[in-house]
Amino acid sequence: MIKLAILASGSGSNAEKIMEHFQGSTKAEIALIASNKANAFVLERAKKFGVPTFTFTRKEMDAGVLLAKLQEEKKSIG
Repeated sequence: MIKLAILASGSGSNAEKIMEHFQGSTKAEIALIASNKANAFVLERAKKFGVPTFTFTRKEMDAGVLLAKLQEEKKSIG
């Protein structure tokens, strides 16, 4: 199964449609929603679908924290 991460910083209406599309799919799964805004509504939408979330700052992204998180997620899912 393909594991997908979505990067979003707003309300998450597009992310919600993607999560709906892949809900129950045997081909792909949304494994993570990541946002550079801790108060982005997309994080609430992710909770509704039981999708883990991750927030980061611009400084953390520049330092490679986001990439490290994605690599960590990849290792944890095989």
